[in-house]
Amino acid sequence: MVNIQSKVLVYESEINFLAQCTLDTSIEIGSDLFGYFSYSGFPVIMYVVGPGELAKGTETTFHQDEEYLKSIGDELRTKHGLQHLGNFHSHHTFTLKKPSQQDSNTVVKAMNTYQLDRFLLMIGNIVNNDSTTINAYQYNRGKENLYDHSGFVVLPGESPIRTVFDATCTSYLYKPKTEHARVVNLVETTLENQVYSKPNYPENYWLRIKKNREVLNGIMYKLNQEFGYVTAKQEAITDLVYLLSGSKEVGPLKVTFPIAFPTCAPLVYRFDVDTNGFWGLIEPSEWNSEGSLVLNTFNYIVAMATKEVEPKEECYE
Repeated sequence: MVNIQSKVLVYESEINFLAQCTLDTSIEIGSDLFGYFSYSGFPVIMYVVGPGELAKGTETTFHQDEEYLKSIGDELRTKHGLQHLGNFHSHHTFTLKKPSQQDSNTVVKAMNTYQLDRFLLMIGNIVNNDSTTINAYQYNRGKENLYDHSGFVVLPGESPIRTVFDATCTSYLYKPKTEHARVVNLVETTLENQVYSKPNYPENYWLRIKKNREVLNGIMYKLNQEFGYVTAKQEAITDLVYLLSGSKEVGPLKVTFPIAFPTCAPLVYRFDVDTNGFWGLIEPSEWNSEGSLVLNTFNYIVAMATKEVEPKEECYE
C-alpha cells in the first residue's frame, strides 16, 4: 500500500537521466535536484545534476563533488532562477527502497544547518540490467522524522531547461554512459487527483478483509483527534502496515500491526531524539482483543505512548 501524501512534478527527461545514472555503475551513485516549488507547494524538478568527477561512491555510500555541485548550481540559479530541492542516490540492488536511518539523519542535519523548510530525497534501485525503480520522499520542518512518500506527476518530453542549459553551461556536465534505461513500478499521480496503488497484504493478514480496513480508518480517525497527526504506511519488505503519529507532548510514535494482530497487540515504538531512531517500548500493557477493536487499539496506543519506560530495541525506520 502506497499512501501518497504529496506530489513531485518532474520531466520525463530527468526521470530517465536518473535511471541512466543508476545503471552506469555497480556502486552507489548520486545526483542533485534543481527546480522550484509550485504555488501549491509541490516541488517541480526542472534539471538533474549528475555526479562530479571527484564524487566518491562505495557499495553503501555516495558523496557528491561539492565544488562541481556549487559551480553548476550557481549557473542554474543565475541563468534560470532554479533552487536546490534535494538529492537522489541509488541503493542499487538492495531491497531498501526508502530512506535508511543514515539517510534521514543526513537530511535532518542538512535542514537544520541550512534552515530549510523542505527537502526532497529520491532513491533508485536496480531491478535488472535495464530497469530501475525510483521513489521520492519529502521531509518538512517540524516533522523531519515523518517523511512523506510522494507520487510523481511525469511531464512529457525533455525539460526546456536541459535543452538550453546543456548547450550553454560553462562547467563540465556528467553524461550517462547508459543509453537506454526503463523506470518500472513508478508511483504516479495527477495534478488533479491522488492515485493510490493497490495494497498487497501478507497472507492471512487482518487487512485483507474489507471491514478490517474500515477498522483501521476508525483507529486513525481517533488517533488524529488525540494527537493531531496520523498517517498510514507499509513496510517495503514485509508489507506490514504501520502508523506514524504523535504530538509535541509524547513525541513521534510508530505503531506496527503484526501478522498475528488482533490476536496479539500492536507494536508501539517511541522516537528517541538522542539516537534519532524509533525504539520499542518494553513491558507492553495488557491487550484486550474482545469488544470494539477501534476503541481497544486506540486506548492501548495512548496508554503505551504515555507510559514511563526505558527504551529497549531500536527499530530503524
